[in-house]
Parts: sequence; C-alpha cells; structure tokens
Amino acid sequence: MATTRGVPGGPGPRTGELWLTAENRRLIEAIRAGKSARQIAIEFGRSEGAIRARCHTLLPKHLRDAHTRREAPDLLGITLDGDPGYDWEQRLREYAVTEGRLHWTEAMDDALAEGWQRGRSWRELVAATGASESEVAARCKRRGWAADLKDVTDRIGFDPLGEVAARLNPEKVWVLVIDGLRAGRHISVHPTRASADKAIILLQAQDRASGAGGMDITINLVLRSPAGLEAPAA
Repeated sequence: MATTRGVPGGPGPRTGELWLTAENRRLIEAIRAGKSARQIAIEFGRSEGAIRARCHTLLPKHLRDAHTRREAPDLLGITLDGDPGYDWEQRLREYAVTEGRLHWTEAMDDALAEGWQRGRSWRELVAATGASESEVAARCKRRGWAADLKDVTDRIGFDPLGEVAARLNPEKVWVLVIDGLRAGRHISVHPTRASADKAIILLQAQDRASGAGGMDITINLVLRSPAGLEAPAA
C-alpha cells in the first residue's frame, strides 16, 4: 500500500506529537526567517497541515476568526514583522481558555518532566505544576511517558479521594507514610504494592544523597479499601 508519510505536505514522522513551548518558539523563529510551511514541515518532521494549523493558533483571535489555516503562515509572518515584540505565548494562553483547557507553560512542563524522572508523587507534581491531578495524568500520557492512566498511577500514585481515583474506581490502594526523611513527612497513595515499594527505594536513595545521616526513618505501608478496612503490609 502506498504511503504519504515523509512526503512533503503529507504526514510527518512526528504527526500528532504534542507542541511544547520550545518548538512553538522555533516555529516563530522560522516564520520570522521567511521559511515556507513546506520547508518548516520538513525541518520539524510534521505535516504541512500541522504547521499551518499551529500558525493559525498563534494568530490574534480576530485574524483566526477571519482567515483560514492555509493563510495562517503568511499572516503570522506579517504580524511578526509589524510587531517585533509580538506575545505569541499570550495567544496560546487565550486559545487554551477558549478550548476550556489548561495552558502548559515551559516552566510547568520542565517541573513535570523533572518530577516524573525523579519519581515524585502525584501530590508533589500537582504542587510543582499548579495543575490538577487529572491534568497532570493527561499531560504525562500526552508526553508519551505512559500508555494509559494505570501506567501513570503505577508510577506516581494518586489521591484516593481525588479525580483519578474516581475514574479508576480501585478496589484497594496502598497508602505509604514515611517519617524521618530530611525533606519531611512523605505521604503517597499507590495502586499496587510494587509501585509503593519502588517509591520507598527511590525516596530512601534521595534521602541518602541529600547528606542526611543518623536519623531514624519510619515506614508505614497500609492496604486500604473503600470500606475503610486496613491491613498493615507484611
């Protein structure tokens, strides 16, 4: 069967990937440099249609409403020429509001990436990004770090009374409480014993790396059911 993937104008190898702030910035720079949508598509590994669509998103609302995506790259170029200080990030914030979703800034994405790599709990990721638990879970999936919600919660846990717990409707969860850490008390909830054990190993390693010494660490791992029955882990 013939394919158009990789053909100029057709689907690129990165079709459907999330647009992060750094790539939006590169797109703006490419438009400023006078590159065509086709040239940018080849350079970015995306389809020409995706480039035009993103340029359309970066336009002021009155231009988005009045013009098609096909016209967007030229219009964005004219806008940038006329306003060297054009705030394209504000356009993205406004667009997110109209779509009813959170706008992820570069700082939020960086905090999420660092937290994910370090195995931070959902509570820490929510605090670091300012996003909700569901928004954090969705972003992790969109970044390609997890295949589904279960993969996300297996890595970072979840609030048993939160949005994600309601969607998973788990029969049992593992509640981990660690006292005596240099960073202070740690509380997290995990869908499996394995993910809780991984969190314990990681937190102990981080505590040792921080230079802590001579402090007694107490670990409590409890299996909790929706009915409120508890059984201490063996």
